[in-house]
Amino acid sequence: MDMRMPCMSGIDASIEIRKFNKQIIIIIVSAFNYNNEEKQEFQTYCNKIATKPISTKDIAVLFDYFF
Repeated sequence: MDMRMPCMSGIDASIEIRKFNKQIIIIIVSAFNYNNEEKQEFQTYCNKIATKPISTKDIAVLFDYFF
């Protein structure tokens, strides 16, 4: 999920998704670099934060980790 979407942020979308599905894996992708404190806050709403550009190798690592 992209962090900045036209209608709502990735965090807002994650909060809404978590209301009805607490088990789904949510990976937020952002072009911005966040500090550790911000990342910890975001991870209350998602499973992982990835920073763009994200390579196919990085995506494969994420899939291996979660699946």
